[in-house]
Amino acid sequence: MASPILFGRHEFRLLSFYSRSPWALACLCLLLAGDGFGTEYTLRADANIQQNYNTNILLLPDSIEHAGVWGSELNFQTSIMAANPVWTAKGNARFDNWFYYPDSGLDMQNQYVDAQYAYLTERSLLEFNGGYINDAILSSKADQVQGIVFGRVQREIFNINPSWTYRISEHTKINMIYSYFNSKYPTSLLSPGNTDGIYPNSTSNSVSTGFNHLFNEYLSFDGMLLATEFVTQDRSIDYVNLTVGCKYLPLINTEVSLSGGGQYSQTTTKYNLFGQFYSLQTNQLTPLFNISLKQNFDKSSLVLSYSQQSTPSINSNLFRSDLVSLSASHRFTQLLDGTLSLSYYSISTSSQNQSSLGQNSYQLGGGLFYNMTGNTVISASYNFQARDIDTDIGAYSHPQYAHIVSINIRHEFDKLHY
Repeated sequence: MASPILFGRHEFRLLSFYSRSPWALACLCLLLAGDGFGTEYTLRADANIQQNYNTNILLLPDSIEHAGVWGSELNFQTSIMAANPVWTAKGNARFDNWFYYPDSGLDMQNQYVDAQYAYLTERSLLEFNGGYINDAILSSKADQVQGIVFGRVQREIFNINPSWTYRISEHTKINMIYSYFNSKYPTSLLSPGNTDGIYPNSTSNSVSTGFNHLFNEYLSFDGMLLATEFVTQDRSIDYVNLTVGCKYLPLINTEVSLSGGGQYSQTTTKYNLFGQFYSLQTNQLTPLFNISLKQNFDKSSLVLSYSQQSTPSINSNLFRSDLVSLSASHRFTQLLDGTLSLSYYSISTSSQNQSSLGQNSYQLGGGLFYNMTGNTVISASYNFQARDIDTDIGAYSHPQYAHIVSINIRHEFDKLHY
């Protein structure tokens, strides 16, 4: 993409400092806020306990021996917010711990810290968002088996997203957004010739500009131009997205959203062949498309959507993805709600990449939520997952299935406000 001109290959030491000091990030917005006139402070916290059973958490095929696991989740989240009529500052911290039996190697302790700051004037809104994540994911270890799970992989993610929105008129506004994203993986398990480790560390810089115009109370238009630079040790992907869309409300309870456009990408891959370094460059034009239909009823809602995107994967390949999803919710009583979801997800590598690999995933799920008290909700859910690899790689050429049953209790503590 045009990002080498926009950004270069530099990282900021200030960002590196905050990525090693996540709590400093959470306090940043509150320090910026100060103690202005009329400022209100709010403290919130909630705790979550979950027990589930997963028949095939690694999604292994039947030909490979596997057993179900019991999972126990302990989750705590807290947030503090300071606000007055001009600005709002908020810091969030979430600690998510999972313990599995009998395979303790699947245990994970995840931390999520983020902060937001917003400053409002008569015509403009200035926002600063930043976050730090230290978590463990289930993923594969090579491009050839993209999507196939072998175990836990620890990672660190740091991102910042400043943005500026300006209202030109009562019905038209424009915005500009910058996004920095950095992901790091452990270096304790090194693969030959890769100083980054099993997975390539990556950095991306993005800038975008967009507009939104409200034509009338039923119809609005929007557009966006996005330029991104994605860089790893051995590969860089520069791409530009251009999309335009509209939102239409034909009825009071009906909303239709549609957007389309394209992505032009340039991928440069470095090779070390017998001590000589070579680079291979490929270009690609990919269509982008989104459509969604939302329908609200008296006690129910329905959302149907389709999305076609193209983004870099964990292994730094550019993957095309197609997602079709259907979700519904219904309020049976004032205390009891239900949800149902169905989705189809397909990913595939570019035909211009060296490898061609695709996989299709299916998900069906449903849940019931009961409000025991004003602050406590108990829920039960069931999910079915299936995956089909579109390539002949032995045992994994056959579909894989998993059933997950969960019981969850969430308690929200009384908020403190002063």
